[in-house]
Amino acid sequence: MEGFVPVVGIEIHVELKTKSKAFCSCSAGYGGEPNSRCCPVCLGMPGTLPVLNGEAVRLSALAAVATGCTVAKRFHFDRKNYFYPDLPKGYQITQRDTPIGRDGAVRISVGGAEKEIRIERIQLEEDAGKLIHRPGDGVTLCDFNRCGVPLIEIVSRPDMRSAAEAAAYVAEIRRIMRFYGISDCKMNEGSLRCDVNVSVMREGSDAPGVRCEIKNINSLNFTAKAVEAEFRRQCDIVSRGGTVVMETRRFNEDTGETERMRDKETAVDYRFIREADLPDVTLDDPFIEDLSREVGRTPEERMREWRERWDLREDDASVICFSREMADYFERAAAACADPRAVTSLTVGTVIPEFGDRAPFPPEHLARAADLFTAGRLTSTAVRKLIKIMADSGLDPDGAARENGLLTLSDRNEIRALVECAAAADPRSVSDVRRGKSKAKAAIVGGVMRLSRGSADPRITAEEVDAFFAEDGD
Repeated sequence: MEGFVPVVGIEIHVELKTKSKAFCSCSAGYGGEPNSRCCPVCLGMPGTLPVLNGEAVRLSALAAVATGCTVAKRFHFDRKNYFYPDLPKGYQITQRDTPIGRDGAVRISVGGAEKEIRIERIQLEEDAGKLIHRPGDGVTLCDFNRCGVPLIEIVSRPDMRSAAEAAAYVAEIRRIMRFYGISDCKMNEGSLRCDVNVSVMREGSDAPGVRCEIKNINSLNFTAKAVEAEFRRQCDIVSRGGTVVMETRRFNEDTGETERMRDKETAVDYRFIREADLPDVTLDDPFIEDLSREVGRTPEERMREWRERWDLREDDASVICFSREMADYFERAAAACADPRAVTSLTVGTVIPEFGDRAPFPPEHLARAADLFTAGRLTSTAVRKLIKIMADSGLDPDGAARENGLLTLSDRNEIRALVECAAAADPRSVSDVRRGKSKAKAAIVGGVMRLSRGSADPRITAEEVDAFFAEDGD
């Protein structure tokens, strides 16, 4: 593949986090008994009329603002006509001429290098149903529950030049959508999936070749693998003097290769016409200004600020910024403690794994726990226990630490007594140390930790163990 670079553009489909569907009152929730969440409107029965979901409009516009797009102040809907078993109306209500958002961008980071990926458009539309291919007998069933669920299609410019950049872009869009509560972005449930467009270009050229689209990819890992596989396939064709044919393909997760599905449709094939059953929508300036205030600092802006202000590692900042609730919580805790790095460690290592994005105690309590740890009053084991105890009891850090005996034991006389007890209980390790096996001291240190239930200061314990054997040698 030397001499070629991939050119990648991605269409990301994001189901919006609404209670009801885009144009009817049916539940937009995931799952349910097949065909139990549909009605004559979302099934397109004759004589029915769609009614636009206002929350879907708000979330779509919020997504546009959050990705730097210009929000359309007036837009209408169009019909995209095509015939497929999971599309009962025979057309999809979408936006062709007046998408709700245009000309945005997000920044990604790959290997420490930042890059801007432009967004061409964001359009509000309805989802199709779901085909279920029953194994064994060749029967395909259709579940229309998903039919009419509101989604946005985020169409990027072909700015990505590697599989890693493609995966990073999808990950950043997912982060933004989850951060602002626009979607839950559960790729395993199909609430975020993407179509990847790949072509090859000779190095030094600015003219991409014919593109192929790989449909319905539902994981970051498969996004990268699909780009790599299609890039290899097209490079092989071009290297042998062949011609890449524009077509729609799928990624086979078992073989790791892309497979042909059908010819790629064009806009003419879809016979777009204006949706006459829905009136034009007008968004006024106060509405858009409110959304801008709601967006505030983006996840990318927050992470950059944390790196500059508190010297956070990029990986840690990314983990913390997976939700707005946790980002706000972390900022309050970090601002209230002496060492934000300690708060970072506790947030990434204990709070998020244990409680997700909603810690069950105030951020000031996390800050105090971090200060106790930094001051040497709590060991790393004790501070993790303290966090869980605070969650269960509702006690403040100082009270919880005292009541549960978690505060570090730092009195040298008490620790020396424990060293002597540990040595008396482990004569074999004592003998090994006396015969020059200094590593056996670790067993005595461990004995002290057991006797003190992990509360003995590790530094003082090690010093007293050394002193014990030094005196013994004298």
